Parts: sequence; structure tokens; C-alpha cells
Amino acid sequence: MATPCTVDVNNGTRELQTRTGMTLYAALRSNGILMPTGCGAQGKCGQCKVLLKGGDADLMTDSEVRLIPENERAAGKRLACQLRLLGDVSIDIPDYVFDAREHTAVLHEIIPLTYDIKRFSFSLPEGDAIPHKSGQFVTLVAKIPDQRVQVMRCFSLATPSGVVDKVDLIVRRTPNGVMTPYLFEQAQIGDAFRIIGPYGDFWLRQNDRPCVWIAGGSGLSPFLGMIQDMLDSAVRRPVHLFFGAIYPKDLYYVDLFRGIAERNDWFRFTPALSGDERYPLCDDYGLVTDVVAKYIGDASGMEGYLCGGPGMIGACVKLLTEKGMHRDNIYYDRF
Repeated sequence: MATPCTVDVNNGTRELQTRTGMTLYAALRSNGILMPTGCGAQGKCGQCKVLLKGGDADLMTDSEVRLIPENERAAGKRLACQLRLLGDVSIDIPDYVFDAREHTAVLHEIIPLTYDIKRFSFSLPEGDAIPHKSGQFVTLVAKIPDQRVQVMRCFSLATPSGVVDKVDLIVRRTPNGVMTPYLFEQAQIGDAFRIIGPYGDFWLRQNDRPCVWIAGGSGLSPFLGMIQDMLDSAVRRPVHLFFGAIYPKDLYYVDLFRGIAERNDWFRFTPALSGDERYPLCDDYGLVTDVVAKYIGDASGMEGYLCGGPGMIGACVKLLTEKGMHRDNIYYDRF
């Protein structure tokens, strides 16, 4: 039988009254705290991590064992959608979650970038806004008409922080997915979506350290907002952006970033192709880590910002730390 219980959030920042038997995700949501999720709280994406500091909660599920690294599980990390309340608990969540809100948005532009990547732009109703930091991400929620299901996935914002009345997302089609085939094949200008966020701690820190930015695939998305923020401000710090792809057909925004580099001596852009095809606007070939190693010597005084798949992220973290970059100065958005 369900009984009242209390959830202490971030050492008393919020104290929630709820009932046993609920998942922590549901308890937080019912109190207006929207944890990130790319799977609809089904225990498949691992986005809703919290730190369970103490209290009475159900045992860890198989989904948590699969999605949370062993060292994080040992430290008390859990998935809010899997943690079922058995009594009072004390948790920590990222501060940015308190800023997340749900918005209605309308799709107003679709721009093909490659054969499998498109830019989707959404406008918010007049008077609505999503304040954010460039590099954060949102959850996009869509209803799939022919399947009668609601799907949600997380995507990095390509929108600079100065633009708060629209949302730009760069999306790569996942052949066996649900959301991206719908976006690529069925979504129409004027369709309504829900957008929840912003989330994440992937944003450019305010200091004067030289930066290494590394993107793979649709991972250019957060860097579009970051570079625009820098261009719009008086901030000038050395930045070298590496963009790893396989074939020339996988490249996009090469002319855009080359133009920025030509006009700003503090910015460098290096596309790298690991396939065997050559491309006139690309001088570097091989794995992106090999190309980064060619240009970056001592990285001890630098910061790293990485956006791409898990394999790329892991290899780049290893490379940068071997070159002297402090692990605490490496930030990444892994998808």
C-alpha cells in the first residue's frame, strides 16, 4: 500500500512530497522537475541519472546495470526512471534540470546538409523563449501518426545563446530508428512538436585557455552555436575545430567554417576524412585522432570540447590526456 514519503533534492533546495511505489522520475515530474529523457523514461537511454545519497529505494534494475558505468554505480548513481521509491530518499540532480521547461514549437524549415543529415528549425509561439547556453541539448517529442505513438529523442542545440525564440537541431538519420525516419520522411513544415529543456553541461567555459574542438558526424551542432556566440561577442581565444568524417559526402558546413577561419586569425578549421576518397577542400586524411595529434603538441594549458559517438569520444579523451590536457578540462557531448 502506498504511503507518503519525502524526496530531498540537492540538500534541501527542493523538498518534494510524494508516495511510495512511484518512480523517482514520475515523482520529480509531478512536482515540475523535468529530468532529461530520450526514451520516454523506459530505461533505454540513460539520460536521467541522479545521485542517490541515502534513503529507501528499490534495488538497481538490469537497465541501470547496463547503462551506468560500474564506477558511477558504486558512487550511488541511479536512473530516475528505474528507481522506485520505498520511503524517504535524498538525491542530487544537475542544477540545469531546474531550468528545464516544456514548450510547444512549430517546424518552419528543413535544410538538407548531406545525404543523411538535415537541419530542422522550430519556432516558438510569440512570447515564449528557451534561454540556454550554446552546446546544451533538448528533448524533442513527436507524435507518429501512422503508429499512434509518441516518441522522444535528445538532440544538441545548434542555436546560439542569443537566439531564444527558435530551436535549430542537426539530425542524422538512424536507419533502424523511429524518430529520425519520421523527421526525414514524414514531418512537414507547420507540424507541431514539443520541446523540453534545455539540459546539459556542455558549453564553452569563460576563460582564456586555447580550445580544441572535435566533432564527428552530426556533432558539429553545438559548435555552430558556440562559434556564433564568440563572433557576436568580444571574446577572442584560440580555437581549433577538427571535423572527422569518412567520405566527402559526409562533410557539411565546410565553406562556412573555412570562411570564419579566413576572417578570424584566432580560429582554425580542419576537416579530416578517414576513407580513401579525396576532396579538394580537405588536406588531412586518417582517423580524426591522428589528425589532431598532427596539429596539437603540448595540450597542458588547453581545454577540449568533444561531440560525437562513444568510440570517438573515448579515443579523443585518451589522446588529449596523453598530450597533457587535464581531464577536468575536457568536456563532451556523447550520442
